[in-house]
Amino acid sequence: AGALQTRDRGGGEIVLDGRNLRELPRRERQRVCTGSFGLVSQSPGASFNPIRTYRKQFIETLKSHGKYDRPAFETMVAEAFGKMGLSDTRRILDSCPYEMSGGMNQRIALSLALLLEQEILLADEPTSALDVTTQAQIIRQMMDMYRMSKTSIIIVTHNLGVAAYMSDRILVMRNGRVVEQGDREKILHHPENDYTVELLDAIPTMDGEIYV
Repeated sequence: AGALQTRDRGGGEIVLDGRNLRELPRRERQRVCTGSFGLVSQSPGASFNPIRTYRKQFIETLKSHGKYDRPAFETMVAEAFGKMGLSDTRRILDSCPYEMSGGMNQRIALSLALLLEQEILLADEPTSALDVTTQAQIIRQMMDMYRMSKTSIIIVTHNLGVAAYMSDRILVMRNGRVVEQGDREKILHHPENDYTVELLDAIPTMDGEIYV
């Protein structure tokens, strides 16, 4: 058997505030990305160290971003938790992630993203590991977060129902390549690419609308 051959398909630009991040020196790129981009991962448990308390992890993360205020810490966290439908702040902070459900971990991860006040939140399949009811709750709380903060959300999802509910603009990808892009109305109701049409035809609708 021959050696596995791989090909780098990377290219293009990542432009933020007029700067192409791919052209920045490594340290500067790390500084910009750390300050501007947040991540909510596909697996809620992957967002945290499972055997360290949330308190320790929140403090460590806030310190690394220059946003830790010891006297106001619990008040700030309680406010962020409240926006994500969480209560009993002290009990949660003194718990470990393995003690919480997937939905709770995802809400706590979103609360931390709120505290960091980053410009862009990359949500990588944030609901695929959750049950249907919890999926809907998390999606709605993400939209509440979007409306309450200055954070823009880029969501990666295979669920067009989620894209229909959350997105202003949609990019459809196939085999790692963009095949169609446009605003929500165009993609959902006037698709041009055959693959996009196939995806939409496979989704049940009600009165012509896609629902989460």
